[in-house]
Amino acid sequence: MENEKLVRVERFIEINKKGTSEVKQEINVDHITLEQLLDIFEPYERGDPLLYDPYSIDEEKLKRLNFYLQTPISYEESKHDYILACFGIYEDIITGNTVG
Repeated sequence: MENEKLVRVERFIEINKKGTSEVKQEINVDHITLEQLLDIFEPYERGDPLLYDPYSIDEEKLKRLNFYLQTPISYEESKHDYILACFGIYEDIITGNTVG
């Protein structure tokens, strides 16, 4: 990582098969500002002010997120787990290649 610099952060709602890490769908939510997300999610007490860690999404949080989505997501608790995920996109400072 010493040869890499952070270019941007991407956030997604991951819809996973219930009880697994099998991703069924990813919905990019980069258009939702950090301030709007902080209005929905409370950062962990140990410190995560930029919401880099994954956060579980319950029905109430999903309703609030749906306000910002062109196509609302249906909440199916018995079938899926919903997660706010964050990924860094890095650039190799030697080669200039993007690393996800």
